[in-house]
Amino acid sequence: MDAPLLYEDADLIAVAKPAGALVIPGRTADGPVALRQQLEAARGAPLWVVHRIDQDTSGVVVFAKTAAAHRALCAAFDGCLGRARRAGPRHRQARRRDRGVPRR
Repeated sequence: MDAPLLYEDADLIAVAKPAGALVIPGRTADGPVALRQQLEAARGAPLWVVHRIDQDTSGVVVFAKTAAAHRALCAAFDGCLGRARRAGPRHRQARRRDRGVPRR
């Protein structure tokens, strides 16, 4: 496996994704094997991707071991990141449309 294991418990796995590695399979079948596929093959069990980072970026990636853990972890990420997303231009446009203000 290309990514060293950083943490594991009953609900999740955290790995150090190297730059250039895919988190999920790419659009073509002839590309590199994604981290999720590598981990699932090594463990013999399915994993759920909690978040992704760009292929050219290195960093920590979290995978859930169960669907319930996936829902909880995604909700935690959304709670932490939701404020930043809501402050973005798309959210402001959606609020203007909700108030009847046309898109610029």
